Amino acid sequence: MSFNRIVTVSLNPALDITLWVSGLDREYNDVTNEQWEAAGKAVNVARVMHAYGSPVKAVLLAGEDNRKRYFDRLDREGIDYEAVLLPGETRENISLVQPDGSFLRLARPGFFVEAAHLDELKNRLRRLVGPGTLAVLAGRNPRGVGPEAFVELCAFLSGLGARLAVDTSSVGARELAAIRPRIIKPNLEELEGMTGRSCRTREDLYAALHSLHSGGVERVLLSLGEAGLLYSGADGAVWYARVPEVPVKSTVGAGDSSLAGFLLAHRAGRPLEECVRVAASFGTAAVMIDGTNPPHRADLERVYPRVELLPLAHDCGPAAGEGC
Repeated sequence: MSFNRIVTVSLNPALDITLWVSGLDREYNDVTNEQWEAAGKAVNVARVMHAYGSPVKAVLLAGEDNRKRYFDRLDREGIDYEAVLLPGETRENISLVQPDGSFLRLARPGFFVEAAHLDELKNRLRRLVGPGTLAVLAGRNPRGVGPEAFVELCAFLSGLGARLAVDTSSVGARELAAIRPRIIKPNLEELEGMTGRSCRTREDLYAALHSLHSGGVERVLLSLGEAGLLYSGADGAVWYARVPEVPVKSTVGAGDSSLAGFLLAHRAGRPLEECVRVAASFGTAAVMIDGTNPPHRADLERVYPRVELLPLAHDCGPAAGEGC
């Protein structure tokens, strides 16, 4: 999976808004602090890669109505981006955090995408993508973009010579077989949804992974939450990264950090097992900070040595986080 350029493609970015509130048990509750971030899964990947010194281009659809608030935050971080503007607003995800750390998350719908908007997006990508490009498509499809349109966009990118990394719950095994991505990064629930299989036992988990590899998915980076991360390759390589227990402030965007960590390590030429360790470290360190910001280097330095990496065979390994 060699590449010399990374382009992230976000069809459905989001303003992630975190509000710390005095409580939610009264008619009137104070907001004690707030944080706004330009986010969305593909944008999160770009932010992490940029924060760790890897060149990346973020290409996205964005709503006209709240464009300044979104772009101001990308500009503040120094993200290299290009946007196709649409009528309406970029969606907002609002997290209400209570004093005990529990939170309520609200997701607004955002803009509607017309065929002309996708055509303009392709025109932008045609100038940016070629052989040696890794295109990262991540996030749920927005309104107006169905599975067929997503597959067609992936085929367009492949036709330009790009390799594909996909992280979305908006397609299933049939669409993935048509896309044939180099890597996908589902969590356990998404893996079950895209394969139509329960993955509560070790055997079911490996059967689901095998079905994806048989359909043309080269690599699967499976998030297991607090249990860690599982890597499975079409070549039979399986690695399980058991992660340490850490204080959790926010799990939003942790999977995006894992994918970015894997790509950073891969781009640096590190061995596969180290790419998996780095991915697990990035995802774990990401939950130790508020919102969807890139993980802190100090947290990574503490987490990385404590990640336990186990090479596995397909007849041995974790199912939903259980060890051998």
